Amino acid sequence: MQYCRKMERFETFFCVILLFCPFKSVLTLSVEPVCSKFAYEEQLLEKMVRMEFFVENMQKDVQKSITNVMDGMNGIKEKNVEITDNLSEKIEKVDLKVENVTNTMNGLKDKNTEVADNLSELHGKIQEVELKVENVTDTIKGIKEKNHEITDNLSVLHEKIENVDLKVENALDTMKGIKEKNSEVVDNLSELHGKMKKLELKVENIVDKIDRNSNDIEEIKASKTPAVAFNARVAVKYSGSSTVVFSIVILNEDKAYNDKTGIFTAPIDGVYQFNAHLCFARGIEVEYYLKVGDRSIASGEYIVPQGATDTKCTSFSAVALVRKGEKVRVGGMSFKNLDQEIDDWNSFSGVLIQTV
Repeated sequence: MQYCRKMERFETFFCVILLFCPFKSVLTLSVEPVCSKFAYEEQLLEKMVRMEFFVENMQKDVQKSITNVMDGMNGIKEKNVEITDNLSEKIEKVDLKVENVTNTMNGLKDKNTEVADNLSELHGKIQEVELKVENVTDTIKGIKEKNHEITDNLSVLHEKIENVDLKVENALDTMKGIKEKNSEVVDNLSELHGKMKKLELKVENIVDKIDRNSNDIEEIKASKTPAVAFNARVAVKYSGSSTVVFSIVILNEDKAYNDKTGIFTAPIDGVYQFNAHLCFARGIEVEYYLKVGDRSIASGEYIVPQGATDTKCTSFSAVALVRKGEKVRVGGMSFKNLDQEIDDWNSFSGVLIQTV
């Protein structure tokens, strides 16, 4: 019984060792019920052999693990040496760059200090220049005002000089004329004195003729053709296609032209001549006419090219027998077709040639 209890305690101890040791081999111990001393020693010997075998395998595994760990440690050591060398080299380069950057920053700092000093000095000079410019501006302003005053005075003086020159020129012309006239008078006095007597006789004859012809003159006045004529220009916007209205009247003898309607109304029967001058806008094709009542006495067509660079104008006229009360007008186009400039007039005129 004593051997059996020792054997059980040994087995329990051995099992605890196997439980906490991470070995690959697993040792299984069987519990034997035999409790004799011989059986116990035999089993103990067998267990010891197994234990020795197990320990030997465990040593091999431990040795192999140690070898692997040492190889890994050597590789890590070599890698660390390589990394340390690289880091040292890089640290040296970084130190060099840091030193260069530090030197550059110090140089920039010195340069900035110098620039700040120069800017301060330049700012002071700019203020001085601004003050001088302000003074110069005030001086120029005063000079400009003085120049305006001088210019006005010069204009007045120039105008006065021109008036004096004109008066002097007129006076010289007058003096020259007087001198020439005096010379002519002096030269002709003797001749005039001799002609005075002849003129007296001629005056008497003329008076007689005037008396004899006074009746003839009255008859001529009674039979004289009356003055009927007009001339108007500048077409107005409310002109229609049937009648162009010319609003500015230059001549209107006998008041026969109406500047509100653009129509001439014949005051008496007679032979009249009518004229028209029209200027057209670019890129159009228009028709135009002169009409007495409803009958045309002149008509035509005019084409202005689209690419024309200046105003195009045309003139037309006609002679017609017009009875008293008949109306004469220019038409054929609307106001939007007309173009009028300072030097390009639209106009309408007419004159009585002979009464009938």
